[in-house]
Amino acid sequence: MSGVAGGSGGGGGGGAGGATDVAQELAEVRAKIEKLEKAIEVQQQKLEDAGYDVMQIATALAAKEQRLVELQKKENRLAERQEREQQQQKSARAKSLFGDG
Repeated sequence: MSGVAGGSGGGGGGGAGGATDVAQELAEVRAKIEKLEKAIEVQQQKLEDAGYDVMQIATALAAKEQRLVELQKKENRLAERQEREQQQQKSARAKSLFGDG
């Protein structure tokens, strides 16, 4: 880059110019590094946020699945209870129609 041109100049002036060019290039590289580090931090934060969102969704889904299992068990208990009550009603009707046997 410009460091080569400054370095090829004559005497001590050329060396000083080269040092200035190196310092400038170093500052530019450091600025790029800082910019990349900030971009990486932003991406890491986005990933962490997304990970948090995924965990939140997974937790909510697990809770809904647990609730579904509970409701299915309740449904089964109620269906069994309904079946027993219907059998008792049929038995009671049969006894009333045909006597105690």
